[in-house]
Amino acid sequence: MEFPIWIPFQSEWWTFFVILLSIPILIYISELILRFNILSPEANRRLVHLFVGMLITVSPLIFSDYLLPSSLALIFIIVNYFAYHNEKFIGIHSQDRITYGTIYFPFGYLILTTGFWQYTELMVISLAILAIADPFAAIIGENSSKSFEFVIWKDKKTIQGTIAYFIISFILIALLGRLFFQFPTTYLICFSFFTAFGATIAEITSSKGSDNF
Repeated sequence: MEFPIWIPFQSEWWTFFVILLSIPILIYISELILRFNILSPEANRRLVHLFVGMLITVSPLIFSDYLLPSSLALIFIIVNYFAYHNEKFIGIHSQDRITYGTIYFPFGYLILTTGFWQYTELMVISLAILAIADPFAAIIGENSSKSFEFVIWKDKKTIQGTIAYFIISFILIALLGRLFFQFPTTYLICFSFFTAFGATIAEITSSKGSDNF
C-alpha cells in the first residue's frame, strides 16, 4: 500500500496547522465540559484521549514524512509539561489519581514518528490500540457491576477492563492487519493474539500512566 493514502490539503503545512489548532480546541471544549459538570473528570479526560488519539492514528496516512508529526509531538510535550506543573488544562488530567499519561502519550508518539515512520502500517496499529483500546477498556472496567481489582506494579486495574483491553486490541490488530497485510488467516490470528497479549501485559504492569508510553 502506498502512503500517504489521503492528502487533505495541497500543502501538508495546512494539515499540520489544522491538527495543531484542533487539539487546543478539544482541550477548551473539555474545560467547558468539566466546568458545567456534563461529564465526570475521568470520562472527560478519556474523551479527549480518544479524539486526540484518533487524530494521531491517521497522521501516518496523511503525512509524507515524520518531520511535521514529530513537531506536533514536541509542541504538545512542551505545552502539556508546563500546563501540568501550573495546573492548567485540568480537563485532560486525572482528578482522582497521580498520572503522567498525558505526558507519556506524546512521548510515545514522538518515538514512533521519528524511529518507525517507515513502518506505517505497524504505526497505525500501535496508535489505534493506544487511542481506542485504552479508554474503552477503562470505561468498561469502571462501569462493571462487580469490578475485580488488582495491582501488579503501581496502577490499579480490573479483570473486566483487562479482558476488554485484550479483546479490543485483538480485534483492532486483526482488522487493520487484514487491511494492510496479505497474511494468511492463521498467521494473522497468531500475530493478533501475541501482539494483543504483549500490549495487555504492558497495560496491566504500568505505573502512573506509563502504559501510554
